Amino acid sequence: MVTGIHFIVHRRTNKGVKRARRHVGSDPTMPGWTPGVGSAPVTASSDPGSSSPVQPGAPAPLLVAAALVGVVALLLMLPGVVELFSVSGERVAMGLTTALFFVVYAVALGFCAWALTRRKSWARAPIVVAQLIQLLVAWSFLGGATTLVGVGLGLVSVVVLVGIFLPASLDALAGDH
Repeated sequence: MVTGIHFIVHRRTNKGVKRARRHVGSDPTMPGWTPGVGSAPVTASSDPGSSSPVQPGAPAPLLVAAALVGVVALLLMLPGVVELFSVSGERVAMGLTTALFFVVYAVALGFCAWALTRRKSWARAPIVVAQLIQLLVAWSFLGGATTLVGVGLGLVSVVVLVGIFLPASLDALAGDH
């Protein structure tokens, strides 16, 4: 029998966001019981043990950077899949390893983008390295018919790097939550 409402309370501290389950209702013997809704910010949850898909307080630049990295990860899958289906008899080893490289790189980058939306600080380093590599690739595309590709790759890298290194993003990634 449900005797009250469960809330997930998010409280900012100097070490990040603390998460606690609160019970508001008629049973004062429940752990975390409160005699009414207090002034603390709360997020209603139908399942007290569930976690929100994105940690509260994730700044918009960090989410934009993660979204762009996710798009790049999806686009990196394309060469891997194309290479996998174009493997011929004389270059099987080269085709398979190239396809494997692009697929593994895309999956790893996508996982890091997902972790960045959860404000995991460890995800910053692989994404920064990938963006620096992408800037070098963009530089190599400048000039001739591929200039637009180079400019696009460079802009995406710069936006991601700026989004990750803005003070609000650095504060959000200051520690794992």
